[in-house]
Amino acid sequence: MRISVTFSTARSPSEAFGFIAQDFFKNHQKWDPDLISNVKLSDGPIGVGTRGRSVTKFAGKQTADFEVTEFELNKSFVFVNTSGAVALERSYFFKPNRSGGTDINFVFDMNPRRLDTKLAFPVLGAITRKKVNKNIETLRSLLDSKK
Repeated sequence: MRISVTFSTARSPSEAFGFIAQDFFKNHQKWDPDLISNVKLSDGPIGVGTRGRSVTKFAGKQTADFEVTEFELNKSFVFVNTSGAVALERSYFFKPNRSGGTDINFVFDMNPRRLDTKLAFPVLGAITRKKVNKNIETLRSLLDSKK
């Protein structure tokens, strides 16, 4: 299942990238209310190879490790789950727009890894689509209200 949402913010690409990508471990819970914890597992600044572990409230409590696979300053931030019930890749792409702000494209790719998840996937997919759209609207609001 793929969900792709594009939205605009008045924030510059560097401000938007900083809030979403560079401060990911600090800020992600601000736009994802189902995120219980988001912990960095590797040393150094966030970049390609950074590893983390997230715990979410979704069909119970789910724990998944992830790794950053793409990190291009002010342009892209991509990370993939390396464990968990679903194969999940989340991508943020940043592009300056004519008004001086940023157009952000968020792409969410999710596929079941286990039989039980495959069987429940039609229902999980519908719930996930609603949650992703709500979270992205919250993120857009946070960026636009950020002082």
